[in-house]
Amino acid sequence: MKIRQLKFITLLLLCSGAFAQTFDVVVGQSPPYIDESISNRGFLTEVVEKSLENQGVEYNLQFASWQSAEDSINHLNGVSFAFIKNDVREKSWYFSKPIILAPSILISHRESDFEINELEDIKKFRIGVTRNISYGKNFDKLRPMLELEMVGSDLMNMKKILHKRIDLFPIPLYTAIHYMRENFSHAEREQFEFILYPNLTKGGLHLVCHKKNQNCLKLIQTFNRGLQSITSSGVKDRIVSEYLSQY
Repeated sequence: MKIRQLKFITLLLLCSGAFAQTFDVVVGQSPPYIDESISNRGFLTEVVEKSLENQGVEYNLQFASWQSAEDSINHLNGVSFAFIKNDVREKSWYFSKPIILAPSILISHRESDFEINELEDIKKFRIGVTRNISYGKNFDKLRPMLELEMVGSDLMNMKKILHKRIDLFPIPLYTAIHYMRENFSHAEREQFEFILYPNLTKGGLHLVCHKKNQNCLKLIQTFNRGLQSITSSGVKDRIVSEYLSQY
């Protein structure tokens, strides 16, 4: 009887995803996906929190810079989310299943007369990028051949597009729409051109932690179960639809 009880308790702990620790989840700003200024902190944040809570995982959500988020992962004491896969990250980090897809596009000034038929054509232009952000494997392969200007935020790069200080800027589609609505006048919004092809990345966003973090793999597996659960129950679709209906 005692053996059966012990097996039952062990199985219960495994199924519940129980951990002896509270995880520090460190993220930067990336509205509308992650937004410290609103009550539920962005629709991606809400999906992540519901997935963790579904499995009884205790966590502290902390807002910092994206550099601090990466540092916390690499120092083996932090977890983060909203990262896409690239070759460098996949060597060191475990990735959850995609939480949502966040397609990225190129934007330019509407007065620019660019002909871009394939991604390699962007080598001819001045391109703004945001520090600590990856734009996917295809873009990363071209980085050594590109004329890049790096700044600290997506909003700064959008302002540089507006004032023609750069030619192109890669950005997640809904982030671009969010900043246009919140930070630019109607006349200014008319100056932006969305370049939907060639496709940069479909941008699956993931929860991540370092492979050397002893609890990382178990956390990823537990999170995946929670994500599957809230997806099957319709909770995830409700959260995403509620936010995207605004756009």
